Amino acid sequence: MTLSLACSLLLAAVPALDGGTRAVFEVRVLGALGGGEDGNLSSYLVGPVGASPQLLVEGGSLSNGYAAFTPEGARGSPTGRATALRSLLAGLAGVLISHSHLDHVSGFLLDTPLLLGSGRSQSLPLVALPQTLATLQTHVFGSPLWVDFTAIPKAMPAVKLAPLEPGRTLSVGDFTVETVALAHTVPSAAFVISKEGASYAHLGDTGPTEAIWARLRPLLGSHALRGVAVEVSFGTTQERLARDSGHLTPHLLLLELARLADVKPAADDLALARALAPRLAGCAIIATHIKSLDFETVTAELKAFQAEGLPLVIPSQGQTLRL
Repeated sequence: MTLSLACSLLLAAVPALDGGTRAVFEVRVLGALGGGEDGNLSSYLVGPVGASPQLLVEGGSLSNGYAAFTPEGARGSPTGRATALRSLLAGLAGVLISHSHLDHVSGFLLDTPLLLGSGRSQSLPLVALPQTLATLQTHVFGSPLWVDFTAIPKAMPAVKLAPLEPGRTLSVGDFTVETVALAHTVPSAAFVISKEGASYAHLGDTGPTEAIWARLRPLLGSHALRGVAVEVSFGTTQERLARDSGHLTPHLLLLELARLADVKPAADDLALARALAPRLAGCAIIATHIKSLDFETVTAELKAFQAEGLPLVIPSQGQTLRL
């Protein structure tokens, strides 16, 4: 990535969310929603603070999201926008995909041709659960629907599949990445991304689950956990739909955070939010994947939890979080 592009990204940054502790992670929001706006679907860049991004976490809306950080990319010619995005892809150490649903992969897949001739010295690793990669290989790269970028160019394919079993770790750029299985309608993963004794957890789509909270509890207890990005797809009144489709509501989110913080559920949601607030201090809870049709409802519920002191962040496209 050129210096001018890196500076453009940094201009969108917001102050650290960790109460003064030195930030380790910079998370740039390329896409924050869970459906309804195809230019703003789950997609995040992660890098060390003050440096170029190294990881693309989810690939729902790549080109539209990147344009939110680069004024020249948003207003420039098609060639200029594509050149800026190619520069970003050329500098990435890896792409992390939580699961195979289109709202998490479509943007990256459509922009994969930009890797051709990008000047990379090696194939771009696509890191995911083995089941997710098998699905993509069969139904995307291995089907008539799209080009098999795991096979071309023959000398060095644009993309390299990098399966990561739950509980195993992989070095990707400056980070160590671990997968943890979640509860969704298809195999879905959380990524625990670690560097310098600090960790950031990014959850893919999930309903109520346990393994990820068991993994993160010790990190929370040792103050190593800087942030957790967790989906909140539907309003609380749609709990049946959320459970049936493997998603969360604000109420279910609180119950999941109670598992993380080892706090007993309270009589009502606001009381539980108050009880959770001191236990989660210093760990930003980033509410991702809100459905557009439910956005006002969900954000109103989440803001009520914020008012009780819960360190919730409602991300928006073009925002940068320092954790």
